[in-house]
Amino acid sequence: MLHKQLKAFLLVAFVMVAGTLTARDGGESFEIYLNNKLLVRQHVSQSFSLQNLSLTEANANDHLVIYYNHCGMPGKARTIAIKDAAGKVLKTWTFGDAANAKEGMTIQVKELLALQKKHNGELAIHYTAKELPKGLTLTSVKFSNKAST
Repeated sequence: MLHKQLKAFLLVAFVMVAGTLTARDGGESFEIYLNNKLLVRQHVSQSFSLQNLSLTEANANDHLVIYYNHCGMPGKARTIAIKDAAGKVLKTWTFGDAANAKEGMTIQVKELLALQKKHNGELAIHYTAKELPKGLTLTSVKFSNKAST
């Protein structure tokens, strides 16, 4: 009797753990790199929290590379828009359909720095794709005089 209960408990525990891993791994996620350094990795869920990205003028020659994963599939008709604090689009980059989920979208930091200087405020990086037509703000960007993250 105890042996059957132990088997049943282990089966239930396995199903619960496997279901949790599948749901998280199969969900939407994104990563943002400064050159080859990972700055942000986030799974998109109901508990999604907007993170701040701090950069400096010393990063002007660097590149941000953004990867967005739609449940294990790459995006189609991808765009990255930079918005000001009021939500106004300041600049948009269009990227072709990704061949795989690791095909990144690259933005030069000097372009973000120029937008920040011109509009004097916080910027937000907003992603849209055929799979996510309303889009999602991935992070806010702040420039400071301190060393970058």
